Amino acid sequence: MPPDELKLFLVANGQDPDVLMNPISCLCVTLADGRRMIVDSGIGGVAGPDGSPIPSAGRFADAVRRAGIDPATIDTVFVSHIHPDHIGGLFDDDDQPLFPNADIHVTRQEV
Repeated sequence: MPPDELKLFLVANGQDPDVLMNPISCLCVTLADGRRMIVDSGIGGVAGPDGSPIPSAGRFADAVRRAGIDPATIDTVFVSHIHPDHIGGLFDDDDQPLFPNADIHVTRQEV
């Protein structure tokens, strides 16, 4: 879409024409047997294309904690595909696992 059309579209839909929001939804599921799984982990602290931090990124692990779930209780992480916005949230800024007890699953094709 040409930039001018995009700005018109954003304004028409109540959005800031200078900021394009691209939310990513990650899921946390607690099964009846108590196991906890997540699907994707968001972008975490991975920098944007220009190398600067993304102000709206890196919220998933905190959202899990605010929901009363200790990230260490996540058993399984399913990765839909290996793009930074789906795997960047697996590690903190010190490269430590945010879900330290989870098995991580990804398809062979992605690997």
